[in-house]
Amino acid sequence: MKKQKEIGFDIEIDEMTNSIKNVISGDSFSTDISRITKTDLKTITKKDGWLFDWKLELSHPERDIYKLTIVNNQSIIQGLISLEVKSDHVYMHLVESAPFNKGKTKLYAGVPGNLVAFACKLSFQRGHEGNVAFISKTQLIDHYIESLGAEHVGGLLMIIDSAAALKLINRYFSNIQIMKTKKVELDVDFIGGQTSLTKEEEKAIHEYIKKSKSKRTKSTSLKTKTVKQLI
Repeated sequence: MKKQKEIGFDIEIDEMTNSIKNVISGDSFSTDISRITKTDLKTITKKDGWLFDWKLELSHPERDIYKLTIVNNQSIIQGLISLEVKSDHVYMHLVESAPFNKGKTKLYAGVPGNLVAFACKLSFQRGHEGNVAFISKTQLIDHYIESLGAEHVGGLLMIIDSAAALKLINRYFSNIQIMKTKKVELDVDFIGGQTSLTKEEEKAIHEYIKKSKSKRTKSTSLKTKTVKQLI
């Protein structure tokens, strides 16, 4: 696989709940996720503090952009995610928390966790068994393994497989925190970048998913055979 530039996910997953928490008051607020509108584009510009060009991201017809908002407050965007439904997985191009949710002075915690869980949910809905792929920053590979249950496929490529995706969705819907103890937060506020996967990376993802399905099929067949023997 060719050497990948450092353009990967650069955000720490702090909490995984179906709400975001005000870090000052400790109050939690239920969230909604919906597609962004043309009106939203007026407020998600670099001039407004966003790191990425979301208008450019939206110009890719194969990508869908979703916004995270607090219930009954659709006008204030807490974070954004760019997703592309592939033939056997959902690829997470980009995730970014709103400017006021970045760094040590962030207003709400839990934004990236909500968005990643949504990507897993979408993968199941599209018949891809929860598989979600993304590119990570080198220094955050272990963090994503620990916080998301993601698998390091090689290089900077990571995949959230069916089992890990299901756990994240269960945490998301049952309002259970991933980390109950406070961790030192990296000074990172986004995931991904505005570049495309290489052919080698695309191939690696397909091969990984194919092998995973094969393992599950063999495991199911073995369990069925064992049950029949016991009967």
